[in-house]
This record gives sequence, structure tokens and C-alpha cells, in this order.
Amino acid sequence: MTKPIFTVPTYWTPEQALAVYEILDDLREQVWAIYNVRLQDEIRRQRQPSKLRPKKIKSTNPPG
Repeated sequence: MTKPIFTVPTYWTPEQALAVYEILDDLREQVWAIYNVRLQDEIRRQRQPSKLRPKKIKSTNPPG
């Protein structure tokens, strides 16, 4: 598991916590509606074993 970017306050009221949860849920749904196929492709790519991932080739020739 990765280290959290931020911590959730422990002093929120249940109503405040629910409001944040609902906003995040709505944001997740909207992002999925826009990017669903690309997200699926990226999730699939990240879950591939590293041996199967295409290697990035660094060019030794300068552009131009």
C-alpha cells in the first residue's frame, strides 16, 4: 500500500464525513464516465507483469 498523500481529520462530524464521501464518489463517477476506456487500458497495463510490458526505448540520436 502506498503512503497517503494527506490524512483525513478525525474531528469531522458524521455529516461532514458523509458530504466528503459523496463528493468523492460523484467525482469518481464523473471521471469514469469520461475516461472509462482509457482507465481500463491503463489499469490493465499497470497490472501486467513487468516482463510483458513494452520497454521504453531511449533514443541516442538527437532530434533533427
